[in-house]
Amino acid sequence: MNRTLVWFRRDLRVADHAPLARAARRGLVIPVFVFDRSLLHHPETGSARVAFLLRALAALEADLKQLGGRLILRAGDPVEVLPALIEEADADGIYAYTDCERIYGRVRDARLNRALANRQMKIRWFEPPASASELMAYPDYRELWYREMSQPLEPVPQRVEVPADLVSEPLPDLAQLGHQADDKPIPPASTAEARSLLQNFLAEKPIATIGNCLTPVLKQPQGSAPILSSALSRCGSVCKLFSRLLMGAITASAAATSS
Repeated sequence: MNRTLVWFRRDLRVADHAPLARAARRGLVIPVFVFDRSLLHHPETGSARVAFLLRALAALEADLKQLGGRLILRAGDPVEVLPALIEEADADGIYAYTDCERIYGRVRDARLNRALANRQMKIRWFEPPASASELMAYPDYRELWYREMSQPLEPVPQRVEVPADLVSEPLPDLAQLGHQADDKPIPPASTAEARSLLQNFLAEKPIATIGNCLTPVLKQPQGSAPILSSALSRCGSVCKLFSRLLMGAITASAAATSS
């Protein structure tokens, strides 16, 4: 039976996740998250962000278990860890979303491409919704945004089967990752919580002021856990979810005004 690694990074969810859905349809799945020490100890990575990440990983593990699967955890440089896991799992290759971060993420992806090619291993990259590999003018991006936001959500796999012989490292705590808890508030981390947070936000804010409200919400102090942006980007398909809820809110508002 086919075996595919699904490399989770900023996309800790099972809903609207194209790499996971495609891998589940083709056979066995190895859902993996790698604790990359270069990111964990980056100057801009605060303890609150790592604490939220750990909660999101626990929520992802629970969601995968409901589908019959589980999360495989590893630590180290993904460029070294992932090829080794392909061999260990006897997998056909990797499915993963591209990383939009250009200073480290895209460079790491390029390093992984070279490492896999040198070992004759395969990876298939998926662009996240409304993402593009190249910079573009705003009018072109606006057209891309509306086109991709009109696409249907990727369904949750009916089942995720993980090879029984694969062993996962335990989920570490904050101290084991070299961080200490601080007094910053940590939001709940799960797809359901992210959707609830966004729905409450839209319900409380008039449509005309949402654009202005998003700016201070998304710009949190360095090292903190950005409440809305972190919850949605890690646990929810932020682009499609926000677009659909916003369009629904605008429609409801227009209907109420005309009635």
